[in-house]
Amino acid sequence: MKIVTMIICFSFFLYANYIESNQTVKILCFELDDKNEKSFCQSSKHKVVLLSPDINITHTITDIQKEIRLEINNEKKVVLMAKGFTGSLLSVAQTNLLPYFRQNIMGLVLQESPVNLFEACVKEKKDEGSSICQNLMNFQKELDGLASKVETAIALSPALQMDWYWSKTLILGSKYKKEWANALDENSIEYFMEEALEEEKILDYFPLKESQKIQPKNIKLEPQYHGPLLRFHLNKIAYEAKNKIIEQKEISYGIDFYQGYDVYSKEKSKNNPLMIYVHGGGWTKGDKKSYENLCRQYADRGFTAVSINYRLLEEERIGMAEMVDDVKVAVEHILNNAQRYDANSSKVLVMGESAGGQLAVLAISKLTAKHKISVSIFNSMSTDLRLFSKKKQISLSGIEDNKKRLKWLDNYSPINQLNKYDVPTLVAHSFNDQTVPSKHLEDFEVFSAIYSNNIIPFWVEGGMHPIAPQHRSLQPSYIDIENKNIEFINHQLVNLE
Repeated sequence: MKIVTMIICFSFFLYANYIESNQTVKILCFELDDKNEKSFCQSSKHKVVLLSPDINITHTITDIQKEIRLEINNEKKVVLMAKGFTGSLLSVAQTNLLPYFRQNIMGLVLQESPVNLFEACVKEKKDEGSSICQNLMNFQKELDGLASKVETAIALSPALQMDWYWSKTLILGSKYKKEWANALDENSIEYFMEEALEEEKILDYFPLKESQKIQPKNIKLEPQYHGPLLRFHLNKIAYEAKNKIIEQKEISYGIDFYQGYDVYSKEKSKNNPLMIYVHGGGWTKGDKKSYENLCRQYADRGFTAVSINYRLLEEERIGMAEMVDDVKVAVEHILNNAQRYDANSSKVLVMGESAGGQLAVLAISKLTAKHKISVSIFNSMSTDLRLFSKKKQISLSGIEDNKKRLKWLDNYSPINQLNKYDVPTLVAHSFNDQTVPSKHLEDFEVFSAIYSNNIIPFWVEGGMHPIAPQHRSLQPSYIDIENKNIEFINHQLVNLE
């Protein structure tokens, strides 16, 4: 009798779990809205998302991500399905979502989806004549020189985009079976292989119980944020403004060719908050033109966006003092002429990367109360020049004498300006940055607490310098991290009202 009772209870438990799974897990099936294609999303139990075959790859990935976010924002767990190249784009789209979205993705179901376009279309060229490779090459041409074939192929290859947040995966069909198995095994990702799928049993592969998969040993499991913060990514390079953007180029703030800036603002907009960008480049290179599309993006959001140039270290008679002064004078010139650019000089965001961030902090620290900065965001910033090698220290300072050089390094290190710096600041940095090691931000965060500075660290896993992940130079979206930036900016600007 006890055995019968136990069996009944166990059966009820399984049934209850199955009912719960069906009630809390939603299956999203993505396919092209193409009448010539046989439908992959046949079951009426799925939510079928039809994607237009007439839009480019960037928009396809963005549309996929919007649908995933929509369901997860409604507190749903999801299983994602697609076939062919759509499955490849779905794979890339989901891995570019931040963990607070991806933790609700229970699994992927992919049928005959290419896993390594770099190998197939560029390196070995074994599928070079296929329609998928042709789509990739056409897309690369649309970028008009902003990305190479290699970069584009890597960005759209699921095998080269996997990380430890990748969901449990069901691979259907035989064409790419071996390639998928190799990629999934290399990244310690749990998976199944099937020739075909019984649709009513999809949820049997993805129970609600949390996966116990083995994590790679070289990955830190609990970063504050996970995901690439890219300097150049498709949402910026291929950015299409929704509004007409007015551009004012080569406005001078000094007599030198490099002492100038460009201004971008939305047509018929007034009293906009200001965004000022200071480019990086190791103090010896870089140009404001590289950030045209970033400025257009911020202008489209309602900012008056400005990208500045400054004289570079390799020019004759130009040192760190002159570069800091250029950035300071440029910021002052922009704020003094804010009304001319339809901007509000009391709401000012300064952004910069690498050397640009270091110069910006030093310049802001020298501003008077008349030219107050509201909020800053920097990435991959050098905070302590003493942390560089002796050779690098000498090349920056031009000083051989140790005592004199160390004093000079202190004068131009942001970590020593914290007693003068009171701007709410988000500082992004990669754990894996070899050019400007993570100790720069670690020490900066510690010392900022001494002066009660509002410095917020923004750690990125798996990135390089400036925060751009290895082998992932053109992932098509980091919109979630960008949204975090905007949330921080808006919060600080609203506090001024």
